[in-house]
Amino acid sequence: MNNIGDIWKDIISGKLPILFDSEHVFQNGISPVSEYSNYSSDENGEYDLTIMAVKADFFQKMGAEVSKGFYKKYDEKDENGEISVCTRNAWEKVWSEQKSGDIHRTFTAYFESTVSYLFRGY
Repeated sequence: MNNIGDIWKDIISGKLPILFDSEHVFQNGISPVSEYSNYSSDENGEYDLTIMAVKADFFQKMGAEVSKGFYKKYDEKDENGEISVCTRNAWEKVWSEQKSGDIHRTFTAYFESTVSYLFRGY
C-alpha cells in the first residue's frame, strides 16, 4: 500500500509525467486511473498495477458497468485531502464487504481513480 502511495505522489508531482506534456504543463481533460489486474490468486498474491491517463468517457463507460452490476463504486473523501487515506478507506470497505459476503470478487480487473471517482470490481 505504501509503494502504491509513493507512485501516486510521483504522478501528482509530475515526476512520473502522465498528467503533463513534454513542457511539464498539466494536460487538461485527463485523469490518472490505476488498474489492478492479472491476479495470481487474491489480494494477497501478486498482481499487476498499471497507471493510465484517461478522458471523461472512461468514467462514463465505468458508470454504465456499475449500473449493470459488473463493478461497484466507492467514493471516499478525507477532510485533509490525503489521497492515501481515501484509498485505504475504500479498500478496507472492499475487504470488509468481501469478508461479510456482501460482494464476491473475481480478481480480474479493478480500477481506482484518486482524482474524481473510485471504482472497484467485484
